[in-house]
Amino acid sequence: MSRKGVRSSPFTDNCILQANRWCSFYEQLESLVARNPKEANIGGVPTTVNKVRAYIRILAVRKELNPDGTELQILEGDYCWAFIFFLLRSGLVKEAADYVTGNATAFRALDRNFITYITSYASSSDRRLPRPIQDRINAEYQQRTRIAPENSLDPYRMACYKVIGRCELTRMKIESVSQGIEDWIWLQFALAREVSRVEESAGEVHGLEEVRETIREIGARYFAKGSEGMGGYGTYFFLQILGGMFEHAVSYLYSYSVVAAVHFAIALDFYGLLRVSGHSVSENELRKPESGSYILGPELTSPKSPTIRRKCLR
Repeated sequence: MSRKGVRSSPFTDNCILQANRWCSFYEQLESLVARNPKEANIGGVPTTVNKVRAYIRILAVRKELNPDGTELQILEGDYCWAFIFFLLRSGLVKEAADYVTGNATAFRALDRNFITYITSYASSSDRRLPRPIQDRINAEYQQRTRIAPENSLDPYRMACYKVIGRCELTRMKIESVSQGIEDWIWLQFALAREVSRVEESAGEVHGLEEVRETIREIGARYFAKGSEGMGGYGTYFFLQILGGMFEHAVSYLYSYSVVAAVHFAIALDFYGLLRVSGHSVSENELRKPESGSYILGPELTSPKSPTIRRKCLR
């Protein structure tokens, strides 16, 4: 049975959840803070929240926090919107909501509706906002981006709106906030939700299948055979694994490393994640003989088969 469907399923929901966890960059943030104690100036108790503050200090000292020079809003010594954004980026949603509610009076003066937005987001198990709140945050996002003078909006404020409200899904990037490939990958999954495609409008549908289609387009454009792409073939293999495209990932890896592909196939099958075909398949499809060993069509008759099998059994 195809994993694609019009409604949410345990597989697709869990795939999005686990991909978001893998894309969280708290460990990288923590590592950077540990390597740069002087710039981080963490002081006090090194809690997760204080480490995020320290990370922002490092970016500010290096002039990487707002490279275009846009003024960032400050609240009691914190770049408040950048702080909330990096808490969200680190998977610390509850901590982000706690920070806002702990400074409720100040935030009502800055943005009277934002407390409602982030508390609703944090309290939802699937990170979906109730329809009235969803409509309100979208309208506010569109209004601000249309009429605000250039460089007058804190870019991290709009980034928080985009993540929490899943705003403007036709543009799957965050404007004016520096993003690497890992940040871009995180955003694709952070905005993904499995919903009824019948009940939702087309502009609000961005689920696992849309993420997979984007991954396929990236593969065709940057990771064709013979092309190293962005970071080598391992990057595209990793993208396919995150998207739950396990069979495609193994098949793709196989063209670069037979042994690695077989080992990954064994591990994926052990956890029940790999679907395989019978004997009546084309020569480049993954198949599983009665012995239980994973091989691709051409290897059935390849003179290298005995050598490859010996390597895979080590």
